[in-house]
Amino acid sequence: MLMPVLIKLSFIFILLFFSAQIIYSDLKLRKIPNALLVFYGLAVLLHKVFVSVSYGLPWGWGAGWGDSLIGFAAALIVFYPIWLLRLMGAADVKLMAVLGLALGWKEAGMVVLFGTVLAGLHALVLVLIPSLERKYGFALPGTRVKARSVPLGAWLSLATMGWVWMQNQ
Repeated sequence: MLMPVLIKLSFIFILLFFSAQIIYSDLKLRKIPNALLVFYGLAVLLHKVFVSVSYGLPWGWGAGWGDSLIGFAAALIVFYPIWLLRLMGAADVKLMAVLGLALGWKEAGMVVLFGTVLAGLHALVLVLIPSLERKYGFALPGTRVKARSVPLGAWLSLATMGWVWMQNQ
């Protein structure tokens, strides 16, 4: 059957296409445009609707509607207060909600966990760099204060790409 393969490939394309754009934007600008997140969410939603209407879920990849809606709501409920405390950016919260919608609460939880571990390692390196600069008397070329922030969205997107890769093993 060709259709399950096409459904799976289209879902993979959506995840990888938007993840690559988010990685680029978050690393380069330290900002994820709202329009990008809206289109990401709409692409996931339209894919789910198309598959549901045409074939019924679960079919191919992705979670059923229940898991997806729980993932979407859980991301907003858990991470919105963290954004209110200014401990993460609003785009990161919206990205986690889109990942919850796309992957469902279980798989999105794994992606968020892995992505935050990667971001934590990045933060650790950023903490160590000033002490290395003081100890050895060098400055990293092109290092700016803003560049020392942690692009959580990029790490979440990299974790999403890793999830796609693991699902294909």
